[in-house]
Amino acid sequence: MRTVVGDEALDGAVDSIVAAGRAVALGLLIGRLGSGGRDFVVGLVQTPVKEDGGDAAVLLSSSGNQSRSRSGAGSMALSIDAEWVAEHARQVSRMLLGGLSVVGLYCLAPDSAFKQSTAILCQVSNAVDAATSISAQERFVLQISTSPRRLACKVCTVEPNGSSSLKPCEWKLAKISTNLQSLTCTYSFDASIPVRSAAQADTFKNKLLSWTASEIKVIQSAEVLINNALQEGENYSGDVQLLLPFNNKEVVQGDNPAIVTGNVNFKGSVDARAYGFPREPASMAIDAIKEDIIASLRNRIDILCEEAEQQSAEQAPLSLLSHCSQDRAEFILPRRVLLPWNELLICDYLLPSETDKEIRERYTYLFGQELPGDILQSEKFFTPTPADSKTLKISPKGEAKSKLVSLISALFGILVPILVALAVALFRK
Repeated sequence: MRTVVGDEALDGAVDSIVAAGRAVALGLLIGRLGSGGRDFVVGLVQTPVKEDGGDAAVLLSSSGNQSRSRSGAGSMALSIDAEWVAEHARQVSRMLLGGLSVVGLYCLAPDSAFKQSTAILCQVSNAVDAATSISAQERFVLQISTSPRRLACKVCTVEPNGSSSLKPCEWKLAKISTNLQSLTCTYSFDASIPVRSAAQADTFKNKLLSWTASEIKVIQSAEVLINNALQEGENYSGDVQLLLPFNNKEVVQGDNPAIVTGNVNFKGSVDARAYGFPREPASMAIDAIKEDIIASLRNRIDILCEEAEQQSAEQAPLSLLSHCSQDRAEFILPRRVLLPWNELLICDYLLPSETDKEIRERYTYLFGQELPGDILQSEKFFTPTPADSKTLKISPKGEAKSKLVSLISALFGILVPILVALAVALFRK
């Protein structure tokens, strides 16, 4: 039978869920799938109430009416808003560091209602799988019973024909969070993207996504050193270096030069972090740090695109270039900040227009608790100067041509007197 290992601290979290006295409670399981032949769960995250104030999961009677009975007498079943749970999972997944992901659901409900709700629980698990960045054919559902208090873990398997089922697995507790190993890495990037006019704003967004896809291939193929050495076995931690190909500056091509108004040149660095689990080989932790770099790049660009689309529906993709003038534009990636969560760290992304207040509010809403410590500023905004690592400089072709003509004229003005002087000297000889 498959074994899922939960962190010892989960016992207290389950006690809090039961003590709330609700008939139904639903949330996410955070952990790692298939690590060293085992699966881990390190935390529970409650799904917040919906925008209309309703719960994501409610208990229904056989007649379809909502029930608030904790005993669950009669024929009962769960009604779950799969779309809402999946969106919560997507946003929580964005805040997890490498090595951590949303691995399933927890559900407090009467036994009879849980048994009647296998199909909807699998449906929600599949929706969570589709919404998060790391896809898997299996997710877990942790059943919490109150009378008596009992935990039972199930595996939700997605079948090839689209059907799914819940199968039992072994659930046990152990020390996990305090035994995790951590890796850190700073990844630098450098790119040049052609820019069209505002009428083709969507093209710039597509070019940006195309660059991201090519950068992902570079990251995935890179060799890795941990503390300046190749690592094998299960004991590892420290700083990671990626050995990249030479001349790794990406130039996105494909536009007709006649319609390109300039090039966006930008570069920067990503502070990446990942967790390695007990008995996990170094190769899995290396994959986790690469996944964190990739996810961090994707998340920042997604956040910028979402923000731009809210501000300007017509020119959203091009509005990624803030303070855009004839020959200059600023392109500031959201800064990653680290946040304490249980015994671990998670992250969020701070836009230039945001403050720590927005970070704290987002944390409270998505994780159902107040931020227990300080926000750790792991990255800094870059000052927009020509040498800035996150500033874009656009050079329109007309201006570039004008500068070239001026340069040639200046050189010609210097060389002509020199050539005349040499000719006179030779003639006199």
